[in-house]
Amino acid sequence: MSKEEFLEILKNGLNDFPEGELSDILFYYKDYFDLATEQGKNYDEIVNELGDPYDVVRKYRYNKENPILNPSIVVSDSSDNQQDSRNFKSKNNYEKNSYIYKKKNNHSSNLIFSLLIIALSFILLGPSILGIAGVIGSIFLAVIVSSFSLSVAGTITLIGKVVHGIGLTILPEFIVDFPNSVLAFSVLGSIFLFIFSVLLLYYFIKLLIHWSKKFFNWSSRKIKGER
Repeated sequence: MSKEEFLEILKNGLNDFPEGELSDILFYYKDYFDLATEQGKNYDEIVNELGDPYDVVRKYRYNKENPILNPSIVVSDSSDNQQDSRNFKSKNNYEKNSYIYKKKNNHSSNLIFSLLIIALSFILLGPSILGIAGVIGSIFLAVIVSSFSLSVAGTITLIGKVVHGIGLTILPEFIVDFPNSVLAFSVLGSIFLFIFSVLLLYYFIKLLIHWSKKFFNWSSRKIKGER
């Protein structure tokens, strides 16, 4: 019998119980299945521990219909039923307390483990990621500065050649000998490279921020989920 079948029998058998009480009962048995499954037990073993679901329904109904028995009207065999009911309640309370204690211990262990994983990730991966990001960022900055410098220098050279040779005496001769069309295309290429590099750097920074947010959100959910 699967967990879903067991819970469905309880739900159908106790469908006239108050919604809050029924939810508590189903939640307890669902968590019992989950914890036992984590411990390596199969569904048959868990059902053997909990008992037949129809018996569970009958005992819950008996406890519901007979919360307090008047000794003056108790017949001889009702005392046995009452004792069984008390034993069942006692067993359920013990199992529930044991389950809660184990689950708290598991949550504490999982929380510590999650914190260790996150801390190790920062220690081991943080410097590497920052180093890679720094290298890529430096390359982008170098390309941006170089392309900007080339575009400015090319523009000045082109203007100097066109307007009466202004400033040409301080330039290397091989640059002055370049045709104006070559200088113009070089300036345009440098400007486009500058703009393209700025856009790439912008999206690279945006991507880093996005990944950082995702990592911090994952860390927060992991820690909150283990509390």
